[in-house]
Amino acid sequence: QLAQFLQEHPARVLVVGNPVLPEYPALLEKEKTDKVERDVFSQEWLKEARHKAPFAVTPMSEREFLAKVANAPDMPELPTAAQQAAIDEAIKQHAKEIVDAEQFEVVLVFPPDFAKQLHDFQAWLLAHKRGENPGDMAPQLPRPRIYGNTAKEKSQLAQLRVYEVLNRWQTAIGQKHLSDSMVPIDVLRPFEIEAVELAGEQQKEAANWSKILPMMLILWALTGAFYPAIDLCAGEKERGTLETLLCSPAEREEIVTGKMLTVMLFSLLTSLFNLLSVGATGLFVMGQLGGVAGGLPAMGMPPISTLAWMALALIPISVLFSALCVALASYARSNKEGQYYLMPLMMTVLPLVLLPMNPAMDLTLGNSLIPISGLMLLLRSLLEGEYAKILPYIVPVLIVTATCCWIAVRWAVDQFNREEVLFRESERFDLRLWLRHLFLDKNETPSIGMALACVLIMFIAKFFLEPVIGTRLSPAALGVVPSFVATMLCIQLGIMLLPTLLMAVLLTTKPLKTLLLTRTKPLAVLLAVVLAMVLHPMSFVLGEMLQHLYPISNKMKDALEGFSDTFAQIPLGLRLLLIAVVPAICEELAFRGFILSGLRHWGSRRRAIILTAVFFGFLHGVLQQSLNATILGLVLGYIAIKANSIWPCIAYHFTNNALQVLHSEYGKVDVAPDWYAWMLQPPLNPEPGSAMLFQPTIIVIGILCAGVIMAWFGRLPLQRTREEVRWDQIHENRTLEMT
Repeated sequence: QLAQFLQEHPARVLVVGNPVLPEYPALLEKEKTDKVERDVFSQEWLKEARHKAPFAVTPMSEREFLAKVANAPDMPELPTAAQQAAIDEAIKQHAKEIVDAEQFEVVLVFPPDFAKQLHDFQAWLLAHKRGENPGDMAPQLPRPRIYGNTAKEKSQLAQLRVYEVLNRWQTAIGQKHLSDSMVPIDVLRPFEIEAVELAGEQQKEAANWSKILPMMLILWALTGAFYPAIDLCAGEKERGTLETLLCSPAEREEIVTGKMLTVMLFSLLTSLFNLLSVGATGLFVMGQLGGVAGGLPAMGMPPISTLAWMALALIPISVLFSALCVALASYARSNKEGQYYLMPLMMTVLPLVLLPMNPAMDLTLGNSLIPISGLMLLLRSLLEGEYAKILPYIVPVLIVTATCCWIAVRWAVDQFNREEVLFRESERFDLRLWLRHLFLDKNETPSIGMALACVLIMFIAKFFLEPVIGTRLSPAALGVVPSFVATMLCIQLGIMLLPTLLMAVLLTTKPLKTLLLTRTKPLAVLLAVVLAMVLHPMSFVLGEMLQHLYPISNKMKDALEGFSDTFAQIPLGLRLLLIAVVPAICEELAFRGFILSGLRHWGSRRRAIILTAVFFGFLHGVLQQSLNATILGLVLGYIAIKANSIWPCIAYHFTNNALQVLHSEYGKVDVAPDWYAWMLQPPLNPEPGSAMLFQPTIIVIGILCAGVIMAWFGRLPLQRTREEVRWDQIHENRTLEMT
């Protein structure tokens, strides 16, 4: 999932002085894509470059550029030194404005007589070669300028890539001079490049700190909360003081709140002391090493505003990690066992911490909705002083962070309300006894561990076997269509269905009850089909919104287009079988059957539905599909529990996937038939073959109808497990006590 964000975007370069460039060898060339002609750097200078990401080049003459500069000086034919200095200063100020406004990453400026200066230099060399003594002083070499801001990583990387292009172009010009005149090797560098720095020292220091401090702050808050939480929860179990604490008049919520506030205090103090330590290091050590080590940036004390923003961001971060650590520590039997939980927690947090370190990651609405990563991106922008840029994203980041904190706090409270968690006894693991207990002492439905094991088996099998299946059943060996059909069947039947059926038969006494293969009302199946039909427009719009929030990378887009081309070659009936029938049976038996039945032993139906939906979403490879599948899993889990049967879920899943296949076939511009087109509307920029959108009225009517159908499912009598009965009784007693 993270790899989908790691994509290089085209570097936007403004080339000022395009008409004065030599025609051969050419720096720029015309490229035609999708009937649009645009200027690009010549492929001759890109084909061996280390950075393969494309450029977005905008050529402009110097007079056009100066016309956009406020209070620009006049540009005479032969400017004096003072006039040229004023022109250069105006160009620099305007370049700084457009780079800071992120219109371009780099501004490349050529002098007005660039080609003439190159020609004069070559003529001087030829005359010198013939002994005509054109003069002792060679003509001045032209100096193109690259205006960039090294405090911005995108601009810094674009500068390096433009340098590489110009160096290769410069070498080609020198080689041409050599071939024309056989002059010395010095001609290989016919001009010098001058880099002009646009960032001030304070801005560069803030940019350097913004790359380091947010990541360190997250790790400090996590480690600062973890060890006190282990001592306050698992440590009390070892010392035997937990029972005394629980017998006190304090409520469980009050005990958890006290422990969390204590852990939060340690987390805050740990982070603040580390923050001051790093600031002192930057002030007294890095400042001296910068002048000695050569290459180390001279970093002083972080600005006071930086420390203030970091301290403010510490509050929600400490709340989140304090709640998570208390919940994990309350599950541990001892201090030693509790310390084992740090690595899984760290491995969960680290990807979210490392994701914003990628220069291509910017603060957008989609990225602001990612837990921890959105907060880090917001904090990085604050440290860099980009206050106007972050205003639209403050509310989404705060809502997501507050939601994560609330979930973590509720989890910690639920852990303390479970006696089997607080008083877990230490036990010696014996593989032989465990296997004997597993197969001989079977229950009607799977346990929580069996459900999680089924998820783990499917994920591992999918990760390791999918490449093998793709290699063995490649299109070169079987053909395009047979390869696609065989691959889909192997994944669904071998990776999804086979482990589910084996575990249901071997590890439970009632496989049919485990898989929810029970009788239900025919009306429930019919309404599930209708529900899928009325929610299909909203599901399609949701998918479009997710693609807008998280754009698909070019590499992924090419892969999906290849998949669509292969998919279009398969007959419609076979497509419905592969995409609608087989996944509806296999995935529903696995997730809404075996896994949901096992997770219901937690006692909370809501938690079982959410976890099952999250696992169902993770199983899909593309991020946008994962998010859409998670929302679909929530609806399917609710239907499965209320109907107490898998058949409505299979009917809903089949209808949903079948409608997607039919929409890809008939819901395109210039293709949609009349019986279907009345519900659709063309996109803003319709192209032949592009997918059409649903009418807003159809979407609203579908949502209202879906609400009525979901209310009907909500009125069905609920068949609860023993754990759910006990859990509901606990909540009822707690409500009575509070009343």
